[in-house]
Amino acid sequence: MRKSGFQKAAGLLLSLCVMVSLASGCTSSGQGKKQNDKKENSVSASTSSDSRGKGASEAKKKVKIDLVMGDNVVMPEEKDNFINQELDKALHVDLTMSILGGGTDYATALNTRISSGDVPDMFYVPSQQSFQQYADSGLLMSLTPYLDKIQPVVDWAGGKESLTPNTYKGELYRVPKKPGIDNYKIWSIRKDWLDAVKAQIPTTPEEALDVAKRFTFEDPDGNGKKDTYGFAGPGINTFDAIVNSYGGSLKSDIIIKGNEVMASILQPDMKAALEMCKSFVDGGVVDPDLVADDNNSVRDKLIQGMSGMTFYTWAGLYKQIYMDQVLAVNPKAEWVCFNGLEGPHGHKNGTSDIDNVAGRWVISKEIESDEVKRDRIFDLLNYTVSGEGLNLLCYGVEGRHFNIEDGKVVPTELMSRECDYIYVYQICNRDDLTYCETKFPEAKTAIETGFHMDRYHTYNGEVDLPEGLHKSDMDNYISDNMIKFIYGKRPINEYDDFIKELSDSFQFDEYLKAAQTQLKEKEYIK
Repeated sequence: MRKSGFQKAAGLLLSLCVMVSLASGCTSSGQGKKQNDKKENSVSASTSSDSRGKGASEAKKKVKIDLVMGDNVVMPEEKDNFINQELDKALHVDLTMSILGGGTDYATALNTRISSGDVPDMFYVPSQQSFQQYADSGLLMSLTPYLDKIQPVVDWAGGKESLTPNTYKGELYRVPKKPGIDNYKIWSIRKDWLDAVKAQIPTTPEEALDVAKRFTFEDPDGNGKKDTYGFAGPGINTFDAIVNSYGGSLKSDIIIKGNEVMASILQPDMKAALEMCKSFVDGGVVDPDLVADDNNSVRDKLIQGMSGMTFYTWAGLYKQIYMDQVLAVNPKAEWVCFNGLEGPHGHKNGTSDIDNVAGRWVISKEIESDEVKRDRIFDLLNYTVSGEGLNLLCYGVEGRHFNIEDGKVVPTELMSRECDYIYVYQICNRDDLTYCETKFPEAKTAIETGFHMDRYHTYNGEVDLPEGLHKSDMDNYISDNMIKFIYGKRPINEYDDFIKELSDSFQFDEYLKAAQTQLKEKEYIK
């Protein structure tokens, strides 16, 4: 194990582990999974080839590279991982991709590993707070001195402008990535249920509530049972699709309005937005498991016909593999998407962060002294944005998973069967719209609906946290109280008291002041 970087920062990272562990144990749903129920899911490749652009002696040396990321994807066995095999042939590497679970499970597992002194060569950042602590502790390598070596990546990500959101205290620590679609959630509704209850696709929150009541109480599936709900989604933030249309959100989002940096939870119609959400709950139309549900459990319920309206990722419903399951349960089921609800503050449904730090990759400081490994990692980064490499990581192996016809990628049947895991290798992202429409042509309407949907834009990723501010604690407190307001456990007329509690106990004022200062320095406002 490599211990030099850890020894300089052991105390700080052990504190971070405790903090993350506590945060994962205090989730609003109470459904946090124990890390010991997760198994590290990793694969590696080991085929020989010449390394591009290297001297003869270096080309003979296969370089081991250890990548770690957070996700719930199931990786194939080593012998079936064609991505590792192809990367090895192209770059002469012995690559290991370890998957440590998603969400707080990943943050806990990563910090446990780092605290033991085993720092991955490259890893996926779980949060802004953890990133800053890694950087401040000296665990991360700055890319600033090596910009000439990763110029293809910089160009791919958007040129010099791509460097600013990845820079911290004057140093480029995060690998630049191409902006993509950071919110796949769209409004979807059962058209056959609408026909059954003689209703239309809703256009406002009030109309959505009326439709939800009909779906809950008028037996839309015609089975003679009261076994349906009008509205479902993965977690309390599903209600953001309503709250956004009132000008706010259910999180500590930083927004810009009228050339002024503001907090979403301080918007004047937040109380009215919460009242509207509460009316859904009070009306008995919300899936009772909404707060605890995740994407997988929601998908299962939509497939089984338990709910008829949702704000949910198109990828979990409109892919052929899931729509086939829907139709297997009910061949007459007809899901359609629509372009959101219009509230007092417009047609914004679902948040979209200008720069989502979580999900960006960083490189261990310990790599810097190993010139061969360091440069091979740069080769890997540049290869992921090359034509050949990008096609591999997006679509699989040419001739097996896709063919090129008239300059376009044409999938074969094997793409949908064998390429579910390959997105984890897309370190610098992809051309999202083209990628999604190519891989999932059956979902084109839903994809375009999500791509063109008017989102509620936030700037959270552009804000470096003030020293001593534990944003995870603040975010948990906000989430817990939003649940209480919406579910009637705390009166909404105490909302102002809640805001004061944030300032008194969680440094909320300091966070907002930091956002205002930093976004002005970065020229987001004049």
